Amino acid sequence: MTVNFMRSFLAPLVILLALPLAGCQTLKESADLVLETSRMDQPTDALTGKAQFREGNFGLAEEAFRRAVEKDPGDAESWLGLGATHDQLRRFDLADRDYAQVERLSGRTAALLNNRGFSYLMRGNFPKARADLGAARALDPGNPDIESNLAAAIRGRRI
Repeated sequence: MTVNFMRSFLAPLVILLALPLAGCQTLKESADLVLETSRMDQPTDALTGKAQFREGNFGLAEEAFRRAVEKDPGDAESWLGLGATHDQLRRFDLADRDYAQVERLSGRTAALLNNRGFSYLMRGNFPKARADLGAARALDPGNPDIESNLAAAIRGRRI
């Protein structure tokens, strides 16, 4: 008798408590986050950083990525996100430091070279942008992001 009472009392209570949480994130936002995330085992801070970056909240993204690299200094993907965030905040000195750390951890990957090339493009340093973006293209031919950035660097157009 007591068990049945508890079940009949707890089930509606759990549903009632869960209702406010249902509207916190739309299905589309959840799907976007999953699609954009390459590693499902990433720490929460890295996922938060990606979500904030995508929304254009670069200050919040910077905080989240910084927490992620403080917790795991070997997380090259979070360092890359931190570098991209510092670029958006126009803190190129910090972006350079972040990209150097990515290179130490992962080597000269297409993602690093594209991001660093884009950083140089933002600064108007077209020779360095072309060098990095050309190297990125060699590693990942046909990547539309790299191609677009390289075309802008070749035209000498600041982003």
